[in-house]
Amino acid sequence: MTTEQVKDAIINAGQGRDWIMSVAGPGVINATQNIRKHSVTVRINYSERNYSINYVSSVNLLASDGEIHRSYNHWVNNLDKDIQKKLAVIAATPAK
Repeated sequence: MTTEQVKDAIINAGQGRDWIMSVAGPGVINATQNIRKHSVTVRINYSERNYSINYVSSVNLLASDGEIHRSYNHWVNNLDKDIQKKLAVIAATPAK
């Protein structure tokens, strides 16, 4: 897989769950989820081999002392699963 394919998979997965996705530089995507009065921003670092989703900031999610509202984990887990699905489809598609 190329880094471009990984980037596209991440962006498409996020947009499918109404995350606002923005490329912050090579190998970095910032993603923001706004639901009702809650908001969270994560940074997704990626390469052709892997990716990681890292907490950046939040609003109204009671983040303090290493803890955060359980909705954060739900949103990030769904994003992660959708990214994995998109990457699996790309990996299973024969090269042209």
